[in-house]
Amino acid sequence: MSLKNNYDVIIIGGGASGLVAAYEAAHNSQSVLVVEKGHNLGGSGNYIEGAFAVDSFMQKKHADYHLTKEAALNEELNYSHYKADTNTWKQYIDGSADIIIKWLKDLYEYI
Repeated sequence: MSLKNNYDVIIIGGGASGLVAAYEAAHNSQSVLVVEKGHNLGGSGNYIEGAFAVDSFMQKKHADYHLTKEAALNEELNYSHYKADTNTWKQYIDGSADIIIKWLKDLYEYI
């Protein structure tokens, strides 16, 4: 890999959001440089196990399945050996039901 002097987009941080931004920019024919201070790319995205929707109507339909926001947070922090950012995970979990519902609606409208 060779570095050049000029880029259309320079992204600071190679976490999940930075990588998505890099992909979108490159996909739109822009030259991209991602700068990451860590030893690897991915950030807290390295600890993502899959999509879920805590307190969503889908979860509530299954009376035998009880996942609280606190339990989800503790599971993710434990899984990452407390390397994942707590505040980022709290925000993600708090919005998880709305995120999934929006994604499903967008997907349905696209089909």
